[in-house]
Amino acid sequence: MISFKKQKYDSVLIVTILSIITVPHIFFVVSGDHSLSIPLVLIAVCLSIIHIFLILFYRRTNATIFFSGLKISALCTIFIIFISLSSYLDSHHDKPLFSGIALIVLVMSGFIFSLKFRHNSKEIANEFSFVLFVLFLFGWYEITIGVRHFGYENQFKPIFPFSEHSHYAMAVGLIGFVAGVRLNYKLRVIIFGNYLAQALILPNLTLLIFSILSVFMFFPIRRRLLMFLLLSLVSGPTFLLLFSDGEIVNYFLSRIDFSSDSDNLTALVYQQGLLDAWTSLTSANGGLGFQMMGISNDLNEIGKKIVLRHGRSFNTTGGGFLASKIVTELGLLGLLIVILFSYQLFKSFLFIYRFNLNAHHIHTPDYSYIRLQAMFHAAVCAFSVEFFLRGYGYFSPQLLILYVIFLACKGSKTEYELRKTNLIPK
Repeated sequence: MISFKKQKYDSVLIVTILSIITVPHIFFVVSGDHSLSIPLVLIAVCLSIIHIFLILFYRRTNATIFFSGLKISALCTIFIIFISLSSYLDSHHDKPLFSGIALIVLVMSGFIFSLKFRHNSKEIANEFSFVLFVLFLFGWYEITIGVRHFGYENQFKPIFPFSEHSHYAMAVGLIGFVAGVRLNYKLRVIIFGNYLAQALILPNLTLLIFSILSVFMFFPIRRRLLMFLLLSLVSGPTFLLLFSDGEIVNYFLSRIDFSSDSDNLTALVYQQGLLDAWTSLTSANGGLGFQMMGISNDLNEIGKKIVLRHGRSFNTTGGGFLASKIVTELGLLGLLIVILFSYQLFKSFLFIYRFNLNAHHIHTPDYSYIRLQAMFHAAVCAFSVEFFLRGYGYFSPQLLILYVIFLACKGSKTEYELRKTNLIPK
């Protein structure tokens, strides 16, 4: 542990979070690969070895807590085996098998990471805050200077180490929500200000969505009204003074233009994903099969329109957002997953609302597991952007972080219940 300005930071957790979020994107750009799966799995395996060493030689975990997380990981593994084998037997294509193995590796790595996350549940917000600070530095460095080497010069809108603005937005959005829900209101205002300023300057719609969501996430109703007033006072003059030519305004409007005349790639890709999902639900085959999107289906009308106007296809294997990919590949089972996530999202927003009303519990030692719960629910709210609006498939660093926090949260609650019954020492 290192101490900086009276705050304690676990260097292993910082390296773990920062590596998961950034290193796969660096490999993605430098290698020219078209997927985050291989680099994400490789970095997860390397980090798992480090964590296993620390668990074996420096930490001991109660058996009940250990097996509570292991059971969840085992259920996830069984589900992945089922959908990957079903898809392979139906299509005789190797991709479902290899993707299934890769996802199982990530599931088990996430379980290993969660053990240390739970051990540091009281101070883990410090590590996320540190990573958030680093990510914001990346954003401001791109705005002021930029990185145009090591393959980044070939990317359209990179923010080192990310290949594009939206990938940066999804990373800084989730990390910011997880850190911010545990910070005081002054620091939350700083996070909100960075979201809004970078969203307008870059510009980026995904980051603007996070800035709006952060108002609901970080502030109770009275403070929320003040933040909406601040949002209006800041964004209005910014648009008028800096973007009077209307170019930036047109940027945001074009990305939510779903009319038949729209030729904006972002809007078209989203419509393509929606149409693929609808086609899957209304067909008799019950979905294309796990990881078969873009392989066993033809381009829909929107996809053909994209090729006609932009010269090639885009996001045919990812659907543009995760919910589209899940429904397209798994059919009614995928729709059930979307419904369950939507229900969890509603519960998460409700939990955050109640948590903000009882913020005095943040500094109460007996509520460490509740503070970790708040981080999980904040992560769910942040991941909803990737799930419903802008994502890149199952091999998402943010999804792995969400899974790790979920397991750590379950382990922390089990530990709290054991302490109440005196089964483990307080």
